[in-house]
Amino acid sequence: MKTFKILAITALLALSVWPFFNPDLRQNVDEQSGELRVRFSERIFTYSGMDIFSRMYSVGTFTGSFGAGFASLLDMKVLKRGSVYYLKDANGFITEFKEINGKLVSRFRGNLFLTKESNNSYKVRDFATKRIYSFNTAGSISAIYNLDLKRPVVIMADGVKFPNGQIMRFVKNELGLVTQITDFSGRIYSYSYNENLCLTNAQAIDGYHEMYTYDSLGRLCGISFGKESPEHISVEYTGESRDLSQIKRISGPGAIERIFTYQETTGS
Repeated sequence: MKTFKILAITALLALSVWPFFNPDLRQNVDEQSGELRVRFSERIFTYSGMDIFSRMYSVGTFTGSFGAGFASLLDMKVLKRGSVYYLKDANGFITEFKEINGKLVSRFRGNLFLTKESNNSYKVRDFATKRIYSFNTAGSISAIYNLDLKRPVVIMADGVKFPNGQIMRFVKNELGLVTQITDFSGRIYSYSYNENLCLTNAQAIDGYHEMYTYDSLGRLCGISFGKESPEHISVEYTGESRDLSQIKRISGPGAIERIFTYQETTGS
């Protein structure tokens, strides 16, 4: 469980570090080394080993055990800007698609394909997770299937309906933030945010509680979780700019620690 929390928080941190969508932000994977290169303006950062963007963003939000990961599915979307298509996934990560041999293929992940159906709806096939995501004509997600197109998870306006008929429902505030989740058994989980719309508290009815703290730049720097004796995760960054910050160290309970190193180059 602790390992999951460390991996999941890495995903959340990675997303908080980079702008939601910036035309100066470009990413590609080197075909020989498999390294991820992220270009921001004229700075190129090479990620190897802990491939944050390509592997960890799919883990889900830190509170995935509460169901917040399912709630974020409601925000998945296919976007079109000019002749270019983009997929915004459940964690807000943007993937750009380019046409290769008549197919729209992710520039970032070679196992992700986008198709436009005859009725102007969309399907995204993800061979890494073995899932198909269906989107309506407006680009909003409507269902999730296994690759065999069986047992869909249906996305509704206020929740998710699972193949066994169970429904998990969500309440969002006027800003679109999830403030309450009701699971299959009727148990309720609550969420609150600060003035910068960052999650600060997550509370379960059994007393389990998560608290999130941020530094002066708005970067997530600490998490406390548990019941009577909460444990703590702390995060350190390189750089003094939010846009160009990188995770330097994640320290958790006991001897859990992850240190990140980066190779920086310049050029186009």
